[in-house]
Amino acid sequence: DVWFMPVVQKVGPDGCLYVLDWYDRYHCYQDASADPEGVDRGHGRLYRVVHEATGRPDAVRQHTASPKELVAQLDHDNVHVRETAGRLLAEQACAGVVAELEQLVLSTETPKRHRLHALWALIGGQVVSTEFANQLLSDSDASIRAWGVRAIGNLHADQPELAKRCAELATDDAPDVQLQVAIAAGKFQHGDPLPIWLDVLTHCRDDPLIPHIVWQNLHPHLPKRSAELLNLVEAIDLEQAPGLAAMLPKVAEKLQD
Repeated sequence: DVWFMPVVQKVGPDGCLYVLDWYDRYHCYQDASADPEGVDRGHGRLYRVVHEATGRPDAVRQHTASPKELVAQLDHDNVHVRETAGRLLAEQACAGVVAELEQLVLSTETPKRHRLHALWALIGGQVVSTEFANQLLSDSDASIRAWGVRAIGNLHADQPELAKRCAELATDDAPDVQLQVAIAAGKFQHGDPLPIWLDVLTHCRDDPLIPHIVWQNLHPHLPKRSAELLNLVEAIDLEQAPGLAAMLPKVAEKLQD
C-alpha cells in the first residue's frame, strides 16, 4: 500500500508492537502544500503487532475499580496495570486498604514485585505510619529497607528514634540502603548528619556512586565544619575506607577555595 507511512513505532505495556501509520497519499510537505485539498485527514491507522503466543489481553477495569480491586491489580502481569493501580491507590490515600497493603509488604511470602508495588502505593499516599516505617528498616530484603529509609526521610524526618535507626543502617551490607541513608541524613531534624555521612563512606567499599552523593550533601557544610570533619577522619583507617579516601581530594580542593 503506497499510502502506508509508519511514523512512530513503540512497544506497549502489553509487550506488543504498536505502529502509528500516518496513511496519506503525500509523503512530504512539498506535495501536501502543492495540493492541500488532496491531503487525507480521515484515514490514519494504528496497528498492533501481536506474537501468536500472546493473544489479545483481557480488558482491565480501573477507573471504577474499588480499592480492594486495585490492591489485587498490584500483582497483575502487565506493568502498566500495576503502576496505574498503585497511582490510583495513592491518589485515594489507600482508603480502607492500608492494613491490607501493610500486610502484603511485610509478608515474606508475598512476591517481591507485589511487595514493592504495595509499598509504593503507601508511600505515594503518604500513609506510612511510624510503626510501619520502623518495621521496614528490619526487613530481610534490602530493597524494602532502602525504601523504608527513603520514606522516613521524606515523611518522618522529625522523628528522632526513626532517624537513629536509619543512621544505624549506614553500615548496611546493601549499597542501595547506604545510598538512601546518605540522602536522608541531611533531612533529619534531629541529630548530626556529618558522622552519618562519614559512616556511610567508611562502609561503602568501592561503590562508584555513593561518594558522589555524599559529596553533594556534604560540601555545603564546608568550610564551617571542616575542623570537625578532619577530626573524625583522623580516627578512620583510609585503607579500609576507599569511598572516604576517594572523596577527600574534593574536600581539600573545597577548603583551598
